[in-house]
This record gives sequence, structure tokens and C-alpha cells, in this order.
Amino acid sequence: MSSIRSCEQYEQLKTRDLGESALYNRLSKIKFEWISTRLHAKPSPFELIDLVNQLYVDIGINDSPDIQLAKGPLHAIEILRLRLESDQEVVTGKNLAGLFMERAIRKAEAAMKSLRLLCGDDEFAASQNMVFWDLNFQFAQSIMQPISVSEPFRNLQKSFKNRPSQSPCWGDLDWLGYYDVCGKAWQKNIELDRLSLEFVSSGGFQLIAFEHFCVVILRPSNIERNENYALHAETGPAVSWDDGSELYFWNGIEVPAKLIKMPSRVTREEIMAEQNAEKRRCYQEILGSEQFGKLLGIEAIDRKLDQFKNEIILFRTKERDKLVGDHIFFARVICPSTQRVYFLCVPPKIKTADEAVAWTFGKTPGDYNPIVET
Repeated sequence: MSSIRSCEQYEQLKTRDLGESALYNRLSKIKFEWISTRLHAKPSPFELIDLVNQLYVDIGINDSPDIQLAKGPLHAIEILRLRLESDQEVVTGKNLAGLFMERAIRKAEAAMKSLRLLCGDDEFAASQNMVFWDLNFQFAQSIMQPISVSEPFRNLQKSFKNRPSQSPCWGDLDWLGYYDVCGKAWQKNIELDRLSLEFVSSGGFQLIAFEHFCVVILRPSNIERNENYALHAETGPAVSWDDGSELYFWNGIEVPAKLIKMPSRVTREEIMAEQNAEKRRCYQEILGSEQFGKLLGIEAIDRKLDQFKNEIILFRTKERDKLVGDHIFFARVICPSTQRVYFLCVPPKIKTADEAVAWTFGKTPGDYNPIVET
């Protein structure tokens, strides 16, 4: 009798596990299809205008605003400049940032409540780990966040007396997508913010909303990312719009256009003027340590021959760098098997060529004494 009960329990557990596996497979498949579709959505101007009017009605404003579609951030700044030639209060009216944020929170809470009714705690937690955090990284963190603090968007923010509404925008695709994907996976209706989802799906990138006037910035015409999904392009802009706006990123860090387009023309003064450590690192990676060091001005402070009679040279900058608070050190080493020359940045604590070559192998001069180097 106990063995029969055990078999029944086993079959029940097996069925449940197979059901969960099938659900997670559906979640994964739908999620990747959903991401791909949204990354390549094309703007639909007429749909966007209609959606914005519906969004206004949804927060209690029945009078249609004057809606301007901007091809990119530079175009949005120009639209605003022309508006400000007349009285701003008459043109724009009340800033609706707070109302739209309250709306987004209300819709998200309703969607969460709807989803929780469909699944157990384990399934809910698994769906968050599998879907929400991936979508959050794919859209909010790796695209919207770095773009929103880029130079043209900082200039756009400065153009307003108060911070304009940033919802709906591409940053909302994390929670909007999460509930949409889960609804499709469970094949159930979830109380979803369809207006915001359709706004972004129709090519809206950001809504800047005031009572009588709003600007819809259309999505970028091109977005390039690296294998880790960070904004990145080695020969051109990582993000571009049809108004000529371009953003240059190196592994998620915004860099000057010149560094990507004309690295050979970068000057010492431009490097020294950069006080952001992450951007300075990008200069070194793009230019290469040897060119980077030469531009900074370096001098040899130690030389030696390794056991293969290859000369190793330790360099340091002639002047202390204000950003790092010390000289910057470089080592010129030669691979014994390929004879390729490497020019590497090494820590300031290294004072001799022996220490430099040992550091490149993760050792100290005392224990670095290989029979064969590879």
C-alpha cells in the first residue's frame, strides 16, 4: 500500500516538474521573441499621436495637447527652443511628470496583483528571476539609463525649468514586458498597461509631457551593443537617430565621437582633461597602451634582459597624473614564443623591470623563474 502511495506521489511530482519545465521553456522562448520584436520596432507616427491623446485622458486631461514628434534629442531641443520664444506657461502648462509616474506605479501594482493570482509563490519568484531581471538589464539598465544621462539628453533636461515626465519610455519595457511575457506564457489575461506598451511598440522612445504641450522622441534608428548587451561600437556611433543625433559608447561608457572616429588625432591635452576614470580607461583601450603612454609623455626608468635575451623596459610618465595621484607606469615585454611586443599598463607600486614582467604572469620576482615561457 505504501509503495502504491509512493508511486502515486512520484507520478504527481514528475507531472508537476514536467509542467514547470514546460512553463519555463515557454517563458524563455516568449521572452527572447519579445525582446527581438521590441528592439526592431519601427515608428508609427499616427498611432503615437492617438496613443498620447489616450494617455492624457487616462490621467484626467480630456483636452488634447499640442503633440510634437521629435526625430531625436537634438530635434526635441530645437522644438523646445522655438516654443520658448513665446510665453512658456501658456505653451506648456503644468508639468505632468508626477501624474504620469503615479499612473505607471498604479498600473504596475495592478499587473502584479493580477499575475500573483495566476501562479504560486515559487512560479512568481522564478518568473521574476527568469524574465523581469533580464528585461530590466536588456532595456532599462543597458540602454535607457546610459542614454538618459548622455550629453544631448542632459542638455534636453536643462532646457526645462522642471524635470519632465520620462514615462512612458523605453525604460518601462522591463516591467511592461515582464507582465506581457508572463501573460502569454500562462495564456491568461493580465491587467496590463496596454497604452504604455503600445506607445513603445509604436516607436516612442520618451514622452515629455506638459498640460498643453508634449514632445514624443522617437526611438533610435540604430542601436549597437557588445556581447554583454552594453552599448558599444568600435567604428561609429552606438546609438543614432534620424535627426543626426549620435552617441558613441565603448563597452557601456559614453565617449567623445573623436575617440571612435579619429583616434589618431586625440591629443595629450584631451586625455589629461578627462577626469572620469572609466572614460580615461576607454582612451587607453581604444588608443592602445603604447600610444596612450606616448601621448602622456613617458621615460624609461629601468631595463633588463630576460632569460631569452629579450629587452624588458619599464616606463613611467614624466609627470604625476592628477586623476590617479601618481605617475602612470607601463612595461614593454616580449612574448618569447611569438616575439610579439606588448606594451602594458602596470600598477604604480612596480619599480623595476623584473617586477613588471613578473606581474604580467601574476607572480613576484622571487618566484618568477620559469623553465619555459608560453
